[in-house]
Amino acid sequence: MRVLRLSVAAALAVSAAVIGVSTATAATGTATVLSLAQSQASFNNPPSLSNPTVTLDGSLVNGDTSAPITTPESVTITEQVAGAGPAVVVATTTTGTSGSFAVTFSKLTAIGNYTASFAGDATNGYAASTSDVVVPFTDASPPPTVTFTSVPKSQVAPGTSVTFAGKAYVDVNGSKLPPPDAIATLYRNGVPSSVTAPLTAAGTFALSFKPTGKNSWFIEVGEAVYPVYALYEGYWSKPLVIDAVNVYQTRTATLTVPATHEVHSPIKITGTVQAKIGSAWKAAPGVTVAYYYRALPKGNWVHVANSKTNSKGAFGWQSPLVKFGHFQWQVRVAQQQIGSTIYQASSSATRDSFFVDRTYVTEVVAMHLEGGTDLAAIIQDYPQAGGVTYRTVAGVVKFYYLPDGSKTWRSLGSARTASSGSVAIDVSGTLDGHFRIVFPAQGNFLGSSATTSLG
Repeated sequence: MRVLRLSVAAALAVSAAVIGVSTATAATGTATVLSLAQSQASFNNPPSLSNPTVTLDGSLVNGDTSAPITTPESVTITEQVAGAGPAVVVATTTTGTSGSFAVTFSKLTAIGNYTASFAGDATNGYAASTSDVVVPFTDASPPPTVTFTSVPKSQVAPGTSVTFAGKAYVDVNGSKLPPPDAIATLYRNGVPSSVTAPLTAAGTFALSFKPTGKNSWFIEVGEAVYPVYALYEGYWSKPLVIDAVNVYQTRTATLTVPATHEVHSPIKITGTVQAKIGSAWKAAPGVTVAYYYRALPKGNWVHVANSKTNSKGAFGWQSPLVKFGHFQWQVRVAQQQIGSTIYQASSSATRDSFFVDRTYVTEVVAMHLEGGTDLAAIIQDYPQAGGVTYRTVAGVVKFYYLPDGSKTWRSLGSARTASSGSVAIDVSGTLDGHFRIVFPAQGNFLGSSATTSLG
């Protein structure tokens, strides 16, 4: 702002140095030229805050010869205060023998547009003239220093009243003086708002308002005039972005994950998310939740999906996930903003799930061969009719025999499956009756069995 003011002031000083001409008609007498400029003394001796002053000087010369008019002539000075409103007479002076004059204005509250006028002198044959407009400036002080005693938080609940409060002063020769005639103005997104107030006699201020939405706010402390008309430079605080939002803590109130899950069906996970509003936990609608799992005991967390809660805060997700083994699940809520509400991040408690594979004892064979009894089967993780195998089933298979007329099953022994999942056993003697081939639950596989007969 200082650079702007100096550049404007410099331009005005140059403008003031240019002699303005306003000549009367030929019948009124010899043309005159009246000049007006800010006195160089105003540059070398800036006024004080307690008594801001501006000195203007000028001269009246013959318009034909440029020679000074040596007869005393009356000159009137008018001012349009702060560049607004009507021009009023603020001084009347008389030129000296060199045609020059000077006036000093003190106890100023703002700079104005000054103009000098010469009404003409019929006795001596001089026509009337008027100077150019001069807008002086003052170096009365550096910008005010502002210390804040209250600054709003960056996040507040909608409808909350917040306050910028502080104290302003200007350092003048080691004395901290309140800037005179200063006001504090609140700006929203770089535009002055209606929230403004004059500083107290002690230089303090307090501006309260109720922010809405997300906007940038700052405070200006200065005179209530356009900067070029100010007696001293203004102060602008750093912008503060205030987001008027409700900030709620969240939690996953419920989480359901199947303790045992068969990999050929979609796993289904459900639960609810709540937000703490005041002292009560209530449903959090429209919140995005993320689903994670990890292999036990020390696997890394893997993100698999997202979904949103419904109007009652409930979520649900299901999807095929062909995994085998023990896994742990967790649902997470990342910090997110929905409208004027921010939901804070949270993580659910974990739930364990054992991913298993259903098995089927298929292609069972029982026959008498060379005086013995042969039993065989293929253990699969998908029924033969489905035509799909996800994984070769491996493990120990047990064989049982129920003779005709008996009610007690007898063990015929066990055998381990081959690499293809097939298994077979050869029993001495031609056995007639019922045979059962059992694959007990083991590893990641569920148990299964099949029965056949001979005889």
